[in-house]
Amino acid sequence: LLLIAVCLSWLAAYYADERQSAEAVRRLEEIVGRIDKLVVERMTLFQYGLRGLNGSVQAVGFGAYTREHFDRYSRSRDIHIEFPGARGFGLIRRVKADDTEAFIAAARKDGRPGFKLRELSPNPGERWIIQYISPASTNQQAEGLDIASEPMRRQAMEVAVDSGNPALTQPITLVQASGQKQAGFLLMRPIYRPGAKLDTPEERRAAALGLTYSPLLITEVLNKEDLYPLEIAIAIDSKNDQGQLNRFYETISFAALDQSVTSQRAMPLFGVEWQLTARPTPAFFARLNYLQPATVGLLTFLSLATLQLLVNLYRLARRRRLQLIDDQARLAAIVESANDAVIGTTIMLAIACGMGYLGDRSRRTEQGYQNGGTNRHGGILCCRSFFALAMTRPICKNGAHDTQRACCLVPRTGSGPCGPPHVRIDCVRARRHGGGNHLDNGERRSAGARHH
Repeated sequence: LLLIAVCLSWLAAYYADERQSAEAVRRLEEIVGRIDKLVVERMTLFQYGLRGLNGSVQAVGFGAYTREHFDRYSRSRDIHIEFPGARGFGLIRRVKADDTEAFIAAARKDGRPGFKLRELSPNPGERWIIQYISPASTNQQAEGLDIASEPMRRQAMEVAVDSGNPALTQPITLVQASGQKQAGFLLMRPIYRPGAKLDTPEERRAAALGLTYSPLLITEVLNKEDLYPLEIAIAIDSKNDQGQLNRFYETISFAALDQSVTSQRAMPLFGVEWQLTARPTPAFFARLNYLQPATVGLLTFLSLATLQLLVNLYRLARRRRLQLIDDQARLAAIVESANDAVIGTTIMLAIACGMGYLGDRSRRTEQGYQNGGTNRHGGILCCRSFFALAMTRPICKNGAHDTQRACCLVPRTGSGPCGPPHVRIDCVRARRHGGGNHLDNGERRSAGARHH
């Protein structure tokens, strides 16, 4: 039984652990799903900002669009309220290599006398130069940058132009936030020549005039309050074309947490794939308010032990009750047998007593005739012997025992041949007090028997 209790306790602890783990995974998946939805909605919101700027350019005409138009559009929008997490919006122009000097001169005349070309690496080919960016105060380093001079930016530009859809770069270091390595992105949307045919990638590439774009920092896109920092720690990786993961975001406690409960989710975003990994913190399990599996096992063992104790006590009490009933039945049988024996003995003794009484009477009569008198006490000895032997059950103080009426026979004074004349026998009930029997003078009944 002890081994069974131990096995059941272990099974209860195992089941509790499995159930709690499944519930923890379900809760973790729920949180990860919310973060996934948040990121997709936030990035989709940035796309709407790019589409608005694209419409502004198309309304004026790409060739006629100036800094004044850009500033007027920028003032009409509240970036921080409408697009939380975005560092700004800008316009990128496509410039042929031979037209680079003319483009720089025109840009200086367009309200930026200090405009100059910036490259991240030498680029002798076609250029894609950031001409306008707002707000300028936080993005000044980006103005004049040729994004085609860096492979990650160039790849995203080509994807956007060839597909006609917004495209996101792999993790990069923004020139306006150089302190955060590999934590930035550029989201780009192509601008095509109005009326151009855009059925194939080649046609779209030939009709491309430039891009609208938004620089993003993952630490600003993902607000800490939106990431359930008390319950989980997350890491985000970007998968490149070779399938390699490049981690660009990780919370402080992520590496130190247990990896046994982990949730991963792929997030396709504008031509790239991010992978979100989440691990629960101790506060996550505390909020689930679960008992430890060891505690469940211990409680199960104690419950089974208590139940077994109660069963044993019940069985012991039942055994004692059955034994008591058996002892009472055996005692009743003994008493019944003893009563039968007393009745039989009393009858035999009565016969013997009667015969002795008659014999005594004859002898006494004969002696009386011879001696001229009678012996009045010989018969009394016989009767007293009979009454004494008949007092086996119950014990009477001053009389004989009537086994059939369970009483004591007490002689009354009178006259008769056996003892005093006319001896009258009264049946007196015996009442039990304490541990013995005694005569109750208030419950006498006349036996109606006379002894001669």
